[in-house]
Amino acid sequence: HEACLYTFEYLRDFIKNHMGPILRRDHPDVKILGYDHNKDVVDQYAQGFAEDPEAQQFIDGLGVHWYTGTYFDALREAHAAAPDKALVATEMCDCPVSIDQAWLWNKAERQAFDTLGDLNNWVELWLDWNLILDENGGPSHAGYSCGASV
Repeated sequence: HEACLYTFEYLRDFIKNHMGPILRRDHPDVKILGYDHNKDVVDQYAQGFAEDPEAQQFIDGLGVHWYTGTYFDALREAHAAAPDKALVATEMCDCPVSIDQAWLWNKAERQAFDTLGDLNNWVELWLDWNLILDENGGPSHAGYSCGASV
């Protein structure tokens, strides 16, 4: 989340020294995404975890959002750096929502392009957290309504 301005080093160390060992001990079936934000730097996180085997043992994958652009090259590079880690598309919404038909078709085309591009570049799972939005497109930390993709 954009309110959590974790550096890679902080996140890596938190997972390696705190969250990872406790979750593996107490909840071994829980999967840890070592990153869950925009695609533009996912390759840097994958490489960083790959260079730290102690941290990498706790990472099951990396999550990506679509907001900064397609960055399919970053997905390929992330996979190359950590081929045994899942790449997961975790977020894709447009805010604020419009009911204009042209806007809706444009959104659908952009989302289809992005989703298919992700799946063709090593993303193996697509989920949409905002399927649980209420009938008003909320709640939203920014105060406007968001639309679920489905």
